[in-house]
Amino acid sequence: MLIQSSSVVTSTMTPLVGVGVVKLKRMFCVTVGANLGTTFTALLAGLATGDLNSLQIAFCHFFFNLSGFLLWYPLPFMRKIPLRAARGLGNITAKYRWFSIVYVASVFFIIPLIVLGLSFTPVWFLATVIILVIVFVLVIIVINVLQTKRPSILPVRLRSWDWLPLWMHSLRWWDRVILRLFGWCRCCKCCRQSLQESPATPTSPIATYENGSFEVGIEGKV
Repeated sequence: MLIQSSSVVTSTMTPLVGVGVVKLKRMFCVTVGANLGTTFTALLAGLATGDLNSLQIAFCHFFFNLSGFLLWYPLPFMRKIPLRAARGLGNITAKYRWFSIVYVASVFFIIPLIVLGLSFTPVWFLATVIILVIVFVLVIIVINVLQTKRPSILPVRLRSWDWLPLWMHSLRWWDRVILRLFGWCRCCKCCRQSLQESPATPTSPIATYENGSFEVGIEGKV
C-alpha cells in the first residue's frame, strides 16, 4: 500500500512472475496492496482541492478497491478464484496470442459501453439484464465444474459441450477465422510459427535463487 502507483507495480512484477522469479500468490498480494495504495493519490488530491465532488469520487475509488480486497483476499478459499482465473487466462493466451487483445477490448471497452448504454434504460430493465447474465454465467461455471469433478451427476447430454457448434465451445474455430482475416499480418505469422515450432512438453523459462544468485533455465531441462 505504500507504493501509490498500481500500474508501476503491476508492470514491474508481471515479467518477474512470467520467468518464475516471483510466485503468482505473492504477485496477488502485491497487486491487492498496490490497488489499495493507488487510491490514496486521489484522496490526497481531493483533500488538497477541498472540492466535495472530488472527495466523493476519491472515496468511491477507495471503497470500490477496499470491497475488492475484502471479497477476494481475507478468506483463503476465495483467493483461489482469481488465482485460478489468472492461470487459466495465461494458458489460453499462451496458446492463442490474439485472446489477450480480445480480452482487454471486451473487459475495458465493450462491456463497460454495454453497461453504460443499459444505464440509460429503466432501472428494472438494467437489473433484469444483469441478473440474467449473472445467473447464466454461474450456471455455466457450475456445469463446467461438475463436468470435471462429478460428471455422473449431470445428464448425458451435459457431460460435454460437444453437442454445441464448435464456435460456441472452442477457441480453435475463432483461431482459424482470425488467422484467415489477419493472415497477412507479419506479427500473426510469427506468433503462429512460434507456436507450431514449440515442443509439446512445457518449456517455459524458470528462474531459481540459489547461493546468492539467480539461475535462469528452461523448465524440464538443466
